[in-house]
Amino acid sequence: MKKIITVLLAMLVLGIPTATLVSAAPAPAFTLRIEGISACFYYGSIPLADETTTLQAALIALDLAEDSLKISGADTGYIYDINGDSAGAFGGWDGWLYLVNDVDPMMGIDGYTLQNGDSVVLYFGDPFGVGMQFPQVDTSRLQERILTFTSSDTAFDEDFNPIITVNPVAGATVIWGYDSQTATYVTDENGQIQVAAAQLTPGTHSLQIEKPHESGLPLVLRFAPDFTVTVTTLPTTGTPVTTAAGSAPETGDHSPATALVLMATSVLFILAWPHKKNHAQN
Repeated sequence: MKKIITVLLAMLVLGIPTATLVSAAPAPAFTLRIEGISACFYYGSIPLADETTTLQAALIALDLAEDSLKISGADTGYIYDINGDSAGAFGGWDGWLYLVNDVDPMMGIDGYTLQNGDSVVLYFGDPFGVGMQFPQVDTSRLQERILTFTSSDTAFDEDFNPIITVNPVAGATVIWGYDSQTATYVTDENGQIQVAAAQLTPGTHSLQIEKPHESGLPLVLRFAPDFTVTVTTLPTTGTPVTTAAGSAPETGDHSPATALVLMATSVLFILAWPHKKNHAQN
């Protein structure tokens, strides 16, 4: 540290500009993902105007700036439609909700002030009706070619105390990417799939999950579009080693927690349906 100070002082004395020694800090930003009924509508990193920006203000600005998005209701604090996916379309408590950093903020979009680095997911679901799970993947048994999908789900006792249990995500469709191809699997009662040996090649593999209700309503929150599993091989044993990741786009480009209260990871979003409907409705 003393050496750095000495160098800076010397440069000041000699009249040498010092600004080039200091790298500019990244601009404050948050990541937003909008998951509709059957598709991801938006995934990107959005600069924060200032430290008082609410999610409501950010969504209003995004609606104005993005031709590919039509967000209805943000100005009232209750989002009821995005790109034609409308709250109540399935006749229940279905609608738009949100999560921040995998946690339900338990407030409307007008009450949540965004922080630098926040990861927000605005999603369509019905956690209070048909239910919804927020999958996470366990790759610890990939040496056996097994992937396990679980969800931390929230229920309430007679006194309305939350009870969180980790349950398998059964009957979900999993899409595994390999060598520019994809293979489709369905999770068993334990939330597991076994990847074919020929598809477990070293490198980065895309991974996606989905599970619609018979009505078409999503029963799980999909992974981010860039979610991947990286497989490497130990040179001595040949045992597959994996890591799972879903990185956000760079600024300018572009689940444990409960949310079934909105979820045990009620991932995202907005709302204001009669109180219980969506905390995001205010």
